[in-house]
Amino acid sequence: PNHYCPTAQSELFANLYADIWDDGENGTPINDDNYLAAYLYELVTKYGRHIKFWEIWNEPGFDYTGGRGWLGPEQPGNWWTSDPDPCHYKLRAPIQHFIRVLRVSYEVIKTLDPDAYVALSGTGYLSFLDAVLRNTDNPMAGAVTADYPLKGGAYFDVIGFHSYPHFDGSTKYWDLQLNRFAYKRHSDAAADGIMRVRNQMQGVLNKYGYNGQTYPENIGLSRNVIFRVRILMISLLVMLCSAILP
Repeated sequence: PNHYCPTAQSELFANLYADIWDDGENGTPINDDNYLAAYLYELVTKYGRHIKFWEIWNEPGFDYTGGRGWLGPEQPGNWWTSDPDPCHYKLRAPIQHFIRVLRVSYEVIKTLDPDAYVALSGTGYLSFLDAVLRNTDNPMAGAVTADYPLKGGAYFDVIGFHSYPHFDGSTKYWDLQLNRFAYKRHSDAAADGIMRVRNQMQGVLNKYGYNGQTYPENIGLSRNVIFRVRILMISLLVMLCSAILP
């Protein structure tokens, strides 16, 4: 089915659960009936030499309810102890289907370019990250089976997360004299806000063993350098956003 929510069609590719590979009868090893796999095969074959990081979807967990993604584990309707309802978030499909997107993407991209990085992109909610890490791509409740042996953390190398210090209180405060919000006009507060979110994300990763020691194995300096470059890029964007605020 392409409807997992009565009022909205799934945003994901059809035939996600078709085999990724075939016997090469169409001239390629990819199964053309798996539309995502076929699309990525063409994309990576054509442009792969120019691309190092492949970001899989932007803001996949965008919360259309405006609040469930922020709920804590003890609150009803939270995403820590129950999976997001397809009607409540951007993909309009079960979280297991998004993990299937990650699995297909990872397998195709890494087969064609083992040195490329696959990124879980635009992660905004800690609870959504937790849902990805605790489920497999098994459409039957994300259970581990022989056909679905690995959970979502196995299918990405990098997390691209969203942090908005000018919204989350890192760079603004309530000014009693002005009776309105005032903004801190320096980059240190923005950088601190970004690192706070980064550390929270790392806390969720640590919970499932994704700490650079257990999963994946420690690869040393190169990962640290890549992380620092990404933080710098995000910091520059935040500084630009803060500069144009009143």
